[in-house]
Amino acid sequence: MSPNFWNQPRWVWLKRQGTNDEIRTVYWADGALIESEYTKICWFLRDRSAGKAMYMNPVLLDVIYAQCGWLRFNGIDRPYISTSGARFPESNAKIEGAKKNSQHLKGNAHDGYIEGISIEVQNEFAKWVGGGGVGYYRAKNFIHTDVGNVRYWRG
Repeated sequence: MSPNFWNQPRWVWLKRQGTNDEIRTVYWADGALIESEYTKICWFLRDRSAGKAMYMNPVLLDVIYAQCGWLRFNGIDRPYISTSGARFPESNAKIEGAKKNSQHLKGNAHDGYIEGISIEVQNEFAKWVGGGGVGYYRAKNFIHTDVGNVRYWRG
């Protein structure tokens, strides 16, 4: 990545698994959050089961930006497939293995994968970014990233 990677406009390119829904937008530029685009990303990462959105942690968006930027730096132009973002308690309770105090409940977590990139490589890169927790779910083909305490696990 470029030495000024974090000083450039920050963007995400996300696609929701199993749908044609996607968002590709700049959420931070000139040292500030772009509220209109940030709000669109929060809606995109909403809890679809509950039909509600919450404010997602901007640092989480930076972790996703690092993953998207890593792809672009390596000549790969494809979206990050989103399987889960925000969760409200009623939805979280329905997910097998979900923690009662999940970072998803606070807008601090995202689950997803990048098509065509091994999940092992994605896991190692997410750990290298060091934004917080990284869960490796090889059998389900996704990684969990959050901005809680730095920790690693296999699901």
